[in-house]
Amino acid sequence: MINLKKLLALLLVIVMLASVLVACGGGNTEQPDAEQPVEGNENAEGNEEEKPGDSMEAAEWTGEPVYGGHMNVHVYTKPEKLDASKTSGTWTLPWATCVWENPLTRDADHNIAPGVCDFELSEDQLTLKLWIREGGVKFNNGDDVDIYDVEASIARHTSGFAPSASKYIGKYIETMSVDDATQVLTIKFKSYNEKTMYYMASYKPWIGVWPKELCEKYEGDLLIDQVEDCIGTGPYKVVEFEDGIQLTVARNEHYIPNAPGYTGFAAPKMAYLDSITFWYNGDNSSATLALLNGDYDLTDVVDAEYMEMAEASGIARTSNESLMGTGIIFNTRNNANPCGKYPSLRKAIMAAIDFEEFLSVVCDDSQVIGNGLAVLPEYDTTVWEDQDWFGEADQDVVDKYLEEAYAAGYNDEPVKITYTTTRDDITTLIAGYLDDAGINCVVDQRETSAFASYTADTGNDWDVWFTWTNYAYYPGSLNDTLMVTYWQDDTKNALLAELEKAMVGTEEYDQIWDELEALMVDQCAYGHMGVIDWLWYHPETLHTDFEGTFPYLYNCFWEDPENHPSDYAA
Repeated sequence: MINLKKLLALLLVIVMLASVLVACGGGNTEQPDAEQPVEGNENAEGNEEEKPGDSMEAAEWTGEPVYGGHMNVHVYTKPEKLDASKTSGTWTLPWATCVWENPLTRDADHNIAPGVCDFELSEDQLTLKLWIREGGVKFNNGDDVDIYDVEASIARHTSGFAPSASKYIGKYIETMSVDDATQVLTIKFKSYNEKTMYYMASYKPWIGVWPKELCEKYEGDLLIDQVEDCIGTGPYKVVEFEDGIQLTVARNEHYIPNAPGYTGFAAPKMAYLDSITFWYNGDNSSATLALLNGDYDLTDVVDAEYMEMAEASGIARTSNESLMGTGIIFNTRNNANPCGKYPSLRKAIMAAIDFEEFLSVVCDDSQVIGNGLAVLPEYDTTVWEDQDWFGEADQDVVDKYLEEAYAAGYNDEPVKITYTTTRDDITTLIAGYLDDAGINCVVDQRETSAFASYTADTGNDWDVWFTWTNYAYYPGSLNDTLMVTYWQDDTKNALLAELEKAMVGTEEYDQIWDELEALMVDQCAYGHMGVIDWLWYHPETLHTDFEGTFPYLYNCFWEDPENHPSDYAA
């Protein structure tokens, strides 16, 4: 039966667009043309009681998954490298978790679970034994995985190649050896560190299992640069890569899924789709139009201007709970900056921002206000919400902290707000709040390619930027941007050192975290704003899978794969 509502909406899109985007179609590697923004849907009736998108929630699927078809996914960050163990950031994660698996991973409740290997971990976490999981594991070239591949992969990624894995795993390994008779790999650690098992058992492919011969081929700082060398154990394999444009994965016909019964990243991974292409597009309007036109099948953004059109076109929205945090990072490392010198100025800035209003724009109404940092619920407290600068904009609080800053020597030096040009709404919003509050500020927008290196240089004179804080299992695994890089304080450094040595879950660990959190709030080196849900926009016939705290793209499937043909069908 023809869906007249959807048909009319699609006709409206065709009429409104100056030219129709060229469809990607399965394995076609021609990137959809970027379209200029068009006027909004003038025929849509205003409804003050229901905002656009409120009725877009995806219906729950009750049938069995269907095999076949192709999916085009929109990603924000340019694909520039194939070696996921070196570049496990925004661009890499969606496809890398389809291709590589770690020896260990986590279930939806963050408990350590089997990945490529089954395991035994001693109570003091100083001895880890690994063996290939029951049923066996194969690489995507058809070769069996053995324990020597696991040993070589851990050795390569923890020997200086992957910085975090080297720092928190390699540094602590005392011995690592395989018993040839039992095929068991035993790792003995020199001492306990709370982050060792965080990096050993993670959703990120920091120590993804490769063939031993590849570990030897790409020794030292060499990076994978050939598609044929992207050999992993995951449900998909890399089949095409265009630097800066796209990467395509296709079903790994040799994949052996984990045993049923686990959840999250430890659950069986299934390649229901024939193939997936990850397309780079840094423009929200263009990405939205590509979604409406069918060139993209999945994106986590719909430009507000086109929300009603997307809803009328039958676009569904999947809302996924996560531990993705939001907040303001201050560059306190550079003491020449006004925000680096005056904690009271930082608090005045936070007091000037209306958190709910700000996040409703930045996060497209997906925010959850009043939650703690992006850590497990047992580590949440009300310490953030109890601050007078948290929540609604309050000029009286702004004035109080400005007065303290003036008394300490602040002389209205401009606060430099830095962000990328792809999200100019963020800098515009923050600047507007500060202008209204009487805080002198300037906006410094950077191209995406230049932004990371600019903010990473702590000597640069930026003061503030909005951040999406990566989720963590526990406080010590919060990202280094927040806890280490830009917040310089001797007391903080001492507390972090104590936290690393304390066993997670003990009373000692909790007490150290309480002290550290109180110091974070007092110094306001980071202004927490809330934890947001993760939104996916997609056609109604695409069923996504989300379990745990980070989205993954294996286990997605089409109800109608025949309408989404793939050039890479196995």
